[in-house]
Amino acid sequence: MDLIVDGTAPESGADKRPILVPVDFSSCSRNALLLASQFASCVGAPILVLHVVHDHNRKPGLYTNNRNRSAMRPIDDVAADMLDEFIEDVRRYDSGSEALASARALLVNGLPAQRIGEISVRENAALIVMGTHGRAGLSRLASGSVAADVVMRSSVPVTVVKAPPAGKQDPESVSSQQWWDRYPETGSPESHQGMAV
Repeated sequence: MDLIVDGTAPESGADKRPILVPVDFSSCSRNALLLASQFASCVGAPILVLHVVHDHNRKPGLYTNNRNRSAMRPIDDVAADMLDEFIEDVRRYDSGSEALASARALLVNGLPAQRIGEISVRENAALIVMGTHGRAGLSRLASGSVAADVVMRSSVPVTVVKAPPAGKQDPESVSSQQWWDRYPETGSPESHQGMAV
């Protein structure tokens, strides 16, 4: 996978608008990437997987290097490794997806909701597909909701994907087509074939 550093323009040969998938490495993000893969396969759009490294001055980052906790590494390096591993893990679960196989990755710094909006404009995204933890009440007040902020601020359509329902199989162990079969309430892939990109 080619990791694109903030500031790098999209490839000039790209003729379709990308589906932007912001990720935080959670199962909600896996759901979102699997759904985006299905959308992208239906309409022939590329996927751009985005991770925003939190602005440490406003909100401390929560990254750990699980392999070697004693190694001191810049947070951007740790996040880049985590992004690579996350995408590779999702690719293993849906190895037949050409959209996932050719997905680009982008790592930026800043406040997640703000940067997601900026990147969607800069990359001319057709759609944003992102996961949500579905927090409510005090938990949401304490941590905020990046997904809600993105929906409110975005100039492009946003699809918000919840975590799998309790008792259902986590999508990390199924392909994107199997995910559609398990969660038909989200609509069929065929219902999204007319999506303009």
